[in-house]
Amino acid sequence: AARADGPAASADALADVWQAWLARRRALIVLDDVPDEASVRGLLPRSGACSVLVTARGQLPGLAPVHRIALPALADGEALELLGKLIGAGRLRTDPAAALRIVRACGGLPLAVEVSGMRLAVLRHLPLAEYADRLDDPAGALDELVAGDVSVRRRIASGWQDLADGDRRVLARLAELVDDGGFTLDRAAAALDCGERAAVRAVESLIDAGAVTSPAGEVTAHAALYEVPRLLGLFARDREGV
Repeated sequence: AARADGPAASADALADVWQAWLARRRALIVLDDVPDEASVRGLLPRSGACSVLVTARGQLPGLAPVHRIALPALADGEALELLGKLIGAGRLRTDPAAALRIVRACGGLPLAVEVSGMRLAVLRHLPLAEYADRLDDPAGALDELVAGDVSVRRRIASGWQDLADGDRRVLARLAELVDDGGFTLDRAAAALDCGERAAVRAVESLIDAGAVTSPAGEVTAHAALYEVPRLLGLFARDREGV
């Protein structure tokens, strides 16, 4: 009989050991920041009482059966609470309007709000209104969202690299539509210079990747209002100009 060896056989053997371990136990397995279905599929239990919690930027549509929970952007109140924990509630109260501008300029992205708070906690002299003005400027917002070795731009760049080349080009064009809010399918088709069917496929591919948000409830494609998160849109437009 032929002998099975090499990396593939070793991987299969490890997978069998892992599945045997899971089958004998009751455990919660957390797999964080999963890039794609292939990297996690073999880790999911085939039997037994184990549960798995997977976090990912995209929807991982190739995994089934799973229960998906889409985490929305932070609401204004939640974002302000996070900012206040970092800079102090007293400072937050000195200019609540500017604080609200800051968290809205962050698009409700938890990392961006956190970095804003960390930066302001060090720059105690900086008025909240001045920092809000900096974040409101599309040309400089991402440059402001850096605190030590934590960079929002670098985090977004990592997700950008995970996108397919075609998705990057589409996202850069759609990002031009978000200055006045969301965009409709008709506007997407015009921006991409393509027909309705191609526009639907392009937009839905970005929804799968987590780069475009869609309405939570059921709605026809024509009636839907799609959105590109503000900071991702700024990054995409920068990349298009490179």
